[in-house]
Amino acid sequence: KEFLESAKENYKNNRLRPFFENSFACAELLTGALLIQFFRIESLKGHKNKSEKIKTWAKLGNVKEKYSTSLNKLLMLRPSARYLSSTEFKKEDQKEYLSLLDEMYDFVEKSLS
Repeated sequence: KEFLESAKENYKNNRLRPFFENSFACAELLTGALLIQFFRIESLKGHKNKSEKIKTWAKLGNVKEKYSTSLNKLLMLRPSARYLSSTEFKKEDQKEYLSLLDEMYDFVEKSLS
């Protein structure tokens, strides 16, 4: 929840670089919280493993496809925002990511209860 709140605060204050860093962290942590219910923790280490597992989980219809595609998109945008390797992150709709992260948070919270 802290990374989600941080992303919202960064968005509100027009801090796009930390916004994308926190948005990626939030999406990845939510993905891990969801998948740890079904996979061994060792198989979830690393960005790529989580990304592959959520993609498979989405293809099976267990989660919305946009959870997987957004995690992957944020992973791709992360170097752009964090290291200024490009300006691609500036072309993205931050409100859309916040809405998705709120939805993901609710979904994960319900799945854990």
